[in-house]
Amino acid sequence: MGAFRILLSSNSSQWRDGLAAAFAASGRFEVAGSVDLDQMIQTAEQLQPEVVLWELKEDLLYMLTELKACCPFTVTVVMVGNPNRFNLLELVRTGVMGCLPLRLLPQQIVSAVELVVGAGLLCLPRPDLKTSLGSDTGERKGAVSILSRREEEVLAMLANKLSTKEI
Repeated sequence: MGAFRILLSSNSSQWRDGLAAAFAASGRFEVAGSVDLDQMIQTAEQLQPEVVLWELKEDLLYMLTELKACCPFTVTVVMVGNPNRFNLLELVRTGVMGCLPLRLLPQQIVSAVELVVGAGLLCLPRPDLKTSLGSDTGERKGAVSILSRREEEVLAMLANKLSTKEI
């Protein structure tokens, strides 16, 4: 099987250049394009890459729908500054297969995208359990709210570094 063609999109050319070098070095990817955010949809439509990796900003969420409309078979992975500012369930519903924090090193990003593309894994950031679980009064919020009360209790204990035996 050949290399996966990937399109990189961000308004930071340094970010794109660093990632392009890391993806090229992996041998599993061919960088099909590297463009600013305002050129991403048009370029993706022309190139039809297997993967689009782009820096998602909150005011650009509408672009997810546009990207899926013009490239329905493209795997979408987004990079975000603060994953807690996004509804991860909504991102997945719009077709995002990976949501990675911008703080990752280029090689970590390449490894995560390899897992998404090669193994079909959904790659999402680990929730901040202390804030995601809500207050002690039982308030629930975020993606963790799909868990049962007991599952939330166990996650809270794990976040407090209790051992399996202590839990």
